[in-house]
Amino acid sequence: RTISSPPARTRQVWLSADGRRDGLVDDAGSDRFVLPGCPNGRAPDRDKQDRVIPEETHQCVAEPAYRTDLPDTADAMLAWLRRHASGNPGDINAIGKDVLDLAGAAYLPPRTLGALFEAASRLTGMQAIPDVVDGAGRHGVGVSWLRDGMRTTLIFDRNTHAFLGTSYTGMVDHGQNVMFGTALTRIAIVDRPGQRP
Repeated sequence: RTISSPPARTRQVWLSADGRRDGLVDDAGSDRFVLPGCPNGRAPDRDKQDRVIPEETHQCVAEPAYRTDLPDTADAMLAWLRRHASGNPGDINAIGKDVLDLAGAAYLPPRTLGALFEAASRLTGMQAIPDVVDGAGRHGVGVSWLRDGMRTTLIFDRNTHAFLGTSYTGMVDHGQNVMFGTALTRIAIVDRPGQRP
């Protein structure tokens, strides 16, 4: 579950461990939709109401939520992040988004998560922040980058390197400072989308 503020809202997301089964997003009860899985390289097409269209499919690639394919040392993770960079090698914003996706939307083994945190803190263009607060008011250490006047900070637990959430700060018209954050409040493994632990 992720909450953000202001205004506070809760989003619950169920992801398939192997990427082959459907997932689910429940956004504060106002929007609920399926995250299609990719069972055999083909996924069913869906209409605007998120209903399966019989006998219509498209090519897909399974995107597992449980990632065992990533490096578990900081040096190897650093090289992976620089090479991958969402198709934009060297772009710190693309790399930062990759770190966020891995930390906040994937289930990583502890060594991989530690490698991700250490690698992110060593990236050129990233700034280490010793004390920062997430959307739930929890303190942690952060790594941040600046893009178009907005600073994005990814916040991790000081001891376990578990991902806590984000903080966003920036300037808008007339010099007004804006700030909001998110918090990852729970991760659990369940048997099916919609099930709560």
